[in-house]
Amino acid sequence: IRLIEGTDIELRAHLNLVEGKCVSKKEDVNLLVDKEGFFRYSFTGILTRTILPGRKKFCRQIEIELENQIKTVQAAAGNRKIGFDSHQHTFMIRGVFLGFCRILKKLDIPPEDVRISRELFLPFLKNISLWHTYSPVNIIKNLLLNFLYFFIRKDVYASGIEKRLIIGIIFSGYMDEDRILKILPDYYKTAKKKGADIEILFHPGYLTENEIHSPLVRKSFMKFYMNEGRYVEGAVLKSKSFCREIEKIRNSKENIQKK
Repeated sequence: IRLIEGTDIELRAHLNLVEGKCVSKKEDVNLLVDKEGFFRYSFTGILTRTILPGRKKFCRQIEIELENQIKTVQAAAGNRKIGFDSHQHTFMIRGVFLGFCRILKKLDIPPEDVRISRELFLPFLKNISLWHTYSPVNIIKNLLLNFLYFFIRKDVYASGIEKRLIIGIIFSGYMDEDRILKILPDYYKTAKKKGADIEILFHPGYLTENEIHSPLVRKSFMKFYMNEGRYVEGAVLKSKSFCREIEKIRNSKENIQKK
């Protein structure tokens, strides 16, 4: 946080329920974490637990943990405005999202800058020349997140969260400049019709061999964290030509956020 003081860089809390240790007391969230305080479940595990018997108590513990994470960030951020997103897109799970919204209301936090991981599929479908580059796993993720959005869409509208679409699911792991710029024109037209901003989601950071073996890192995520595509994504963010293309769209009075 100290590194961005005096800049216009926005601060966003990356709330986490699937990896590493909890912030809460272990006994308060024992359904969510193991005896050591490490989170038990992946995205699909949390999704399953929020629809099975016992879901009310489970969702209540999710709410406890999210509230404690938010308070921890608030304490460090001081008076800075904070936005929110979720590790592995868990806000798309209705039980998680509703709990998060209750916390924002309780803590009197405006629900403005919140990432809803909704990436439209049609612009990708229309770009036939790119079909062979799409990861089947990422296509499934996109369709699953869009399916889950159907169940929270009314809650999103009611919450007052700003309209925003993302790019970063189908290209996840290799967000290269050429493909983004091919998708962007159609995506922009759709966003403009919906009155929505666009958030382009990059993962330029990576872990070293020493860091990857930390107990805080979930083993199933190791390949993603060490993916060479992260170097490509870092290069895009430094690309002057990419920034110029983004500026062209920004100058048309519609915001595209590069985060």
